[in-house]
Amino acid sequence: MNKIVLGLGNTILTDDGVGIHVVRALRNILTDPKVTLVESELAGFSLIELLEGFELAVIIDAFIQPDRQPGLIRWFNYDTNYRCPTFHLVAGHQIDLDAAVKIGRRLCDSFPSLILIIAITIKDATTFSEQCSVPVQKAILPAAELACRMLENPHQFSQ
Repeated sequence: MNKIVLGLGNTILTDDGVGIHVVRALRNILTDPKVTLVESELAGFSLIELLEGFELAVIIDAFIQPDRQPGLIRWFNYDTNYRCPTFHLVAGHQIDLDAAVKIGRRLCDSFPSLILIIAITIKDATTFSEQCSVPVQKAILPAAELACRMLENPHQFSQ
C-alpha cells in the first residue's frame, strides 16, 4: 500500500509550522521505506497533486480553536468524522479539503481511499519565529507517534 504523510504549515510563523515539524520528527522514528514523508506550505488545488498516487494519506496541520488548550491533538477520518477545518486545509481564493478530495477522487486514477487527519491546536500563527510555542512543541512527538500508529494499523482509525 502506497502511503503518504503530509505535514502542512509555515515554519517561520511560530505554531503554524507544526505539521512540518511533526514530519521532521517522523524522519527520526519511522522505519517503513514504503511511506513517503512530505513537507508542504501548499493548500487548495495543490493538495490534489500531492495526494495523487497514494492509497493512504495522513495529513498533519495546525488547528485553530480559541477555546481549546494549545498542543491538544485530535484526529479525524476524512470520510467519517471530519467536520472542522485545520489552518491550511482551507485556502483563501482556492478550494478546501472537501473540494480537493472530491475532485481528486473523481479525476485521478489513484487517490487515497483513506485520509486521516491529525490536527494540533495552536496558540500563535502570526508571529515570526521558527520555533513553536512550548505547548505545541510538546505535542510534536506524540503527534508523530500517533501518525506511526495510523500507518501501522490504518483500519483501526477508519471508523
